Amino acid sequence: MMDSNNDAMDIDEMAEPVKRFATEDERARTIFVGNLPLSVTPRILKYMFAEYGDVESARISCPALTPSKLPRKVALQKREFHSKATNLNGYVKFKKADSIASALAANGKVYEEHTLRVDHMIQDVPDWKNAIFVGNLPFVVKDDELRNVFKCCGEIENVRIIRDKEYGISKGFGYVNFKSPDSVELALRLEGSKIKDRELRIKKAAKKFGVKKEPIASVSSLAEPTKSKMKKAKDKKSKKEKESLAFQGRTVADKVIKKKKNKRKIFKSLQKKKIIEILNKDNK
Repeated sequence: MMDSNNDAMDIDEMAEPVKRFATEDERARTIFVGNLPLSVTPRILKYMFAEYGDVESARISCPALTPSKLPRKVALQKREFHSKATNLNGYVKFKKADSIASALAANGKVYEEHTLRVDHMIQDVPDWKNAIFVGNLPFVVKDDELRNVFKCCGEIENVRIIRDKEYGISKGFGYVNFKSPDSVELALRLEGSKIKDRELRIKKAAKKFGVKKEPIASVSSLAEPTKSKMKKAKDKKSKKEKESLAFQGRTVADKVIKKKKNKRKIFKSLQKKKIIEILNKDNK
């Protein structure tokens, strides 16, 4: 049993969900630490980064736990992590923003056979020229397993496997960021390499955020035809007919939006069922 106040505090900080940092100042003083081993607690994480500056607080994102009827805090106290959980993520907030530059030097360091990924909470725009997208990853895969595939291509800045927030297992894809664009060309030649008998799909990373999408036709664009058409239809359509057309335009736009939302809900539901099946496989 945990009998120290510090250990009890660790359990509280792991059990509670990590809240978004409320202010710009807090984000400026905070780093994200990924791929931590399961043995790390908030107290250990704080100690790990104390050499870089005065740490105000350290928190851990709670990993997937073994399915049970126990309260979350009790399960954490017994460290009943799910058998497929491989790592933890955490956050370290320093008292001064000046400590961030020093702390980022820990990126790529190995701690208990886990290569750490350390990022500033306020990140610069990523250099997509130095990154690759890796698809068809196993659902149960470690960051270092992916790193080992591409370490022959050059120095790696970081590895990021996109994971389910609730269960912590892979969603089947991730990214590898290199320090040089030359490494990307070498990495592309590894198309078809395998991790646990799954052939990897490797492509140049594409910028997903900030891409301007074609908007769904607005009410005005649906309701109002072009000038040439308006001129031809001026004597044919009454004001009432035009109003009816505008109403139909709004209806069409609403249906398109609703259909897209429903598709996203169905996809997320099916994805969640698949994840639960994988997590419970060992218990059958």
